[in-house]
Amino acid sequence: MWNDNQTNKDYVNFKCVADTAAEIILEAEGQPISMGVSGGWGTGKSSMWNSPEIVDI
Repeated sequence: MWNDNQTNKDYVNFKCVADTAAEIILEAEGQPISMGVSGGWGTGKSSMWNSPEIVDI
């Protein structure tokens, strides 16, 4: 059975994705935007969205 817990370790280099998402969010200057992250189970989607680059905005 695979572990389904989020992690704060960037095993798959999501920092570059999180940095880009954070930049897009900041450039929106409060305007509504929509973003999606697609990937299979256990690929780090939730961990990426909970990374400091996104959470600290």
